[in-house]
Amino acid sequence: MRQAWVFTGCSLLAGAAMAQSVASIPVNATLVREPIWKNYGGTIRDANGNVTQLPMEVPFFRTVSIHTTVYVSLENVNTVVEKMQSRRVNGNSDLMVASAAGDVEWVRTLLGKNMLVNTKNMFGSTAVMGAAAGGHDEIVKLLLARGAQVNIKNSQGYTALMLAAKNGQASTVELLLNNKSDPDLADAVNRTALMYAVNGGHEEVVKQLMAKGARADYTDRSGVSPVALASSRKGRENILILLTRLPEK
Repeated sequence: MRQAWVFTGCSLLAGAAMAQSVASIPVNATLVREPIWKNYGGTIRDANGNVTQLPMEVPFFRTVSIHTTVYVSLENVNTVVEKMQSRRVNGNSDLMVASAAGDVEWVRTLLGKNMLVNTKNMFGSTAVMGAAAGGHDEIVKLLLARGAQVNIKNSQGYTALMLAAKNGQASTVELLLNNKSDPDLADAVNRTALMYAVNGGHEEVVKQLMAKGARADYTDRSGVSPVALASSRKGRENILILLTRLPEK
């Protein structure tokens, strides 16, 4: 469905005390609020057998039910309903959903209606983040052309670059890096795009990030560096060579 708000109807009110006729719009919705993150812990063992504690955060969601009535003048009712219907569960706009789904034509249509590109949902994510995570380069280009900000962070501290790197979207990573994405921004647990690329075994993405000066000596909140991650994962030998061969900042 392309609606998050459920409208039970629209009735017209009239009365002598009112300066003009108005429409009442009953609104019934359930929204998921930003999650509470709880740490259940974990460990990682490096090549030397050293064990490091790692966070394993699990989200707990809270819901909020809304039952209210919005009163607007008749001349503005269509505009208000359209705006309300453009917001979905968790605050996702039509543009966010279309971008994440890779629907280029829908994105073009929405941008033609002057949809705001840097609007955030309830978790602080934007349309360009969804497009980057899915590797939808054409949509990323459209959003960038309309002023999408590439270094915005969501509530977990993720940027569009981190999401693309995490999912191994090499062409998207290149596109974002060429449009001033900062490779050394860190998320809420101090992890960078390079760390996510290493953890996922995305060699080409690691190469791209290192070529743009991403720090291989950076450590997350647990003190784990990209080199330590590569050393502790099977099949990361080529990535480890990249991390240790190229100069660090």
